[in-house]
Amino acid sequence: MAMKSLLMLCQVGLAAALSPGDCAFVGIYGDQDDFALVLMEDAEGEVLSLTEEYPTNDHFKVSKSVVAKKHVGDAKRGAVLKKADFEADSASFVAPTALTVFTGSQEAPTPLCSINLEAKQGSVTRKLSEEVSVVMLGLTETAQYAGSTS
Repeated sequence: MAMKSLLMLCQVGLAAALSPGDCAFVGIYGDQDDFALVLMEDAEGEVLSLTEEYPTNDHFKVSKSVVAKKHVGDAKRGAVLKKADFEADSASFVAPTALTVFTGSQEAPTPLCSINLEAKQGSVTRKLSEEVSVVMLGLTETAQYAGSTS
């Protein structure tokens, strides 16, 4: 009986990890070199990283990234994270062409959400998989989500 209970706890723990689509960029502020992204699930101790790299349908390589500050691991669903929540200096992420939040290492990253800031006019979203779409704004310096919040 104890073995069965232990197995159940392990399954619950695995289900709590952040997965692709569990965050979304909701604001880009080019004049401030800042962004806003919302967590769709609790971080539950997960270490988030941010990069200017952009995942493609079959490849995601990270050459440079910054990790989130320690308090982000306690962030709850609905928390809005900004550049200040990452270990980024003032020269980081100035006029990026894309932003991606990921878990895992640079060698084995799992992208959670991305935004492409150099998309062609008329491009709105692109599916990376069944669960993940990438928002592409293109040719704009400032944008903010203004739709439904429920």
